[in-house]
Parts: sequence; C-alpha cells; structure tokens
Amino acid sequence: METPSGEIRQYSLCGDPQTNEFLSIAIKKEDASRGGSKSMHENVEVGDFIKISDARCHFKLSNDADHHILIGAGIGITPLLSMAYQCVMEKKPYQLHYFTRSKAQAAFVELLSQPPFKDYFFLHLVANRGEIHSPLEAILKGVDSGTNVYTCGPSSFMDTVVELGSQYIPERQIHLEAFQAKKINDQVNYPFRVRLASTDTTCEVAEDETLINALEKLGIDIPTSCCEGVCGTCLIPVISGDIDHRDSFLTKEEIEDGDMMCACVSRTEKGGELIIDM
Repeated sequence: METPSGEIRQYSLCGDPQTNEFLSIAIKKEDASRGGSKSMHENVEVGDFIKISDARCHFKLSNDADHHILIGAGIGITPLLSMAYQCVMEKKPYQLHYFTRSKAQAAFVELLSQPPFKDYFFLHLVANRGEIHSPLEAILKGVDSGTNVYTCGPSSFMDTVVELGSQYIPERQIHLEAFQAKKINDQVNYPFRVRLASTDTTCEVAEDETLINALEKLGIDIPTSCCEGVCGTCLIPVISGDIDHRDSFLTKEEIEDGDMMCACVSRTEKGGELIIDM
C-alpha cells in the first residue's frame, strides 16, 4: 500500500475471508512512526483513493495440521484474526492467544469475546516483557506433532515463541510474520558476482548496491514491495553460492536449504559468486 506520505507499507488483512466486498486492515498509530502509520491516521478520509497492490499470502494455515495455535501480541493480532475466521469457516480446531499490556491497548477484544470466537479466545494481560515466558510455556508445552503454531508481534516476542515451541515440535511447524526488518550489527557489504544460469551472463554487485539494482542492469526487473526483507516479494531461486541472509521472511529451514533469497537485502558471504536460476 502507498500511504499518503508516499511511503510503501504492508498491512495484514484482518477481515473475514468469506467477505469479498471490502478489505479490512488495522493500523496502529506509532509514536515513532517513520511516516506510514501517522499519515494513514492523519491524512486519510472517507472517500479517498489509496493505491494498493494485489494481496499476497505468505502467512497462512497449514493444510497438514490437525490443530492450530495462534499466538499474537500487540497489533500482531491482525493476521491471526483472519486465520481465526478461516478456522471457524472450515471448522478447524484452534486456539487464539492474545498477549497485551492492557485491554485499553488491545484491538478486537470485544469482537473476539463474542461468538463464534469466544470459546477459543484467550486474553493474557502482561505488564512487562518478563512476564510472557511462563504463560507461553504453558501454552506450548502441550503441542504435539499434529499441531502448528502461528505467531505475529514484536520480534522479541516471536523469538520467544519460536524458542519455546521448538522444544516440543519441529521448527517447520512454527510460522511467523514479521512487521519489522531484522537488525544486523556490524554489517559489512562485500562486492560479489551474480551469474544467470539460463544465459551464463554475469555482472558485478558493488558493495553499495543491492542485488536488485545489479539485476536491473541485466534487464531483469524483480518485483519489490518493502525493500527491507520482510514481505518476501523479491524472493529469487538460487542454484549455488554462500548466501548472507539478511531478511526476516525465510524460515530457519528455508535458510538452511540455501535455494532462495530475498534480493532486496541479502548478499553473499564475503564476496564470491552467486548463481541464480534465471
């Protein structure tokens, strides 16, 4: 979505998937907004036109799971609400756990406290970050091989969910959606070479440019959206090369497979050559 400030932002759809007359999103006005959320709150009025892209679904319920546990914190409740709608529609067993400091800071509590959600909705009021570990462990220690876990919220919260959940089920059964790019300390960019497998064409990627920029020189236009490694729009297939993954989109298993990368932020480790399936 292009916000009134001109910033491009991604927002989760949080409405009933059965409704196709309109799209529902929820945007928290951040005090430290970089321009996106602030402009949506202050500069959008009824009747305004907003430019959006086609909806993408990278964070979805697994068809292989018998039971779904949805765990959200803060505004991370938004994609999980849509998943809850789907579970109700398809009569899939689920639980929705919502962590927040107070009801006043929570979204959709009134909706989720009513049918058809109320019997599956659990609100956890936690005053500070140190209090989330115990209730999370109580939720996750009961999961089994037929259960998938889905989480969305602050990065530290999701890291805790993954850390605890992976003690009981394989990490591939834990799914997350990040709102913010991964912070990497002491990040060094090395120049590297990229080769197109289909044409054996190569070009150099300078230390001050992205792989997307370099591919443009070869006439290849890679779709982009966030340009921060969060949304997965710019995923490209990789045949060989040591990838320096700097995204917040790929799972640990996908990173270990080494056959795809987010071209907007990821590079190679200490230079070298990357061969991509293009």
